[in-house]
Parts: sequence; structure tokens; C-alpha cells
Amino acid sequence: MTITPASVRALRTASGLTQRQMAHCLGMSERGLQDWERGVNRPHPAALQLYAMIMLARNRITEAEAAPFMRWDAWDGV
Repeated sequence: MTITPASVRALRTASGLTQRQMAHCLGMSERGLQDWERGVNRPHPAALQLYAMIMLARNRITEAEAAPFMRWDAWDGV
């Protein structure tokens, strides 16, 4: 699986967080997160990997939902 803007949004919605809440978890602006979800900018792989690990540890997402974000080769062109 390649990480896409839709998969970034899917991770956020699976965790049950708003854009504002997810941006806060990542220490970024809500606008920056919106840009990720629209494909304007691409996140660094480590940013979403960390987020997926936090949400997995807090039982907000399943291992299956986190798995694609844990693989560096899923980050096409980054």
C-alpha cells in the first residue's frame, strides 16, 4: 500500500479525531494537516509513523489500521 492523502485521512478518522485534535497530537497546525489530506503537502514518514504508534498504544486504532504507516517502503517518493 502506498500512503496517499486518502489514507492519511483514513488514519485520522479511524482514530476518531478531528483535524484539530490530530494536528495537536502531531504538534502542527490544523492547516498543515488539511494540506496533507488534500495532497498539497506530503508528511514526513516519521510523523505519521509516530502518530500511528501513539494511536495504537492508546487503543484508538487497530494493528491492521496502523500497519501501512509502519512500513517505510509505503512512502512512495519520500
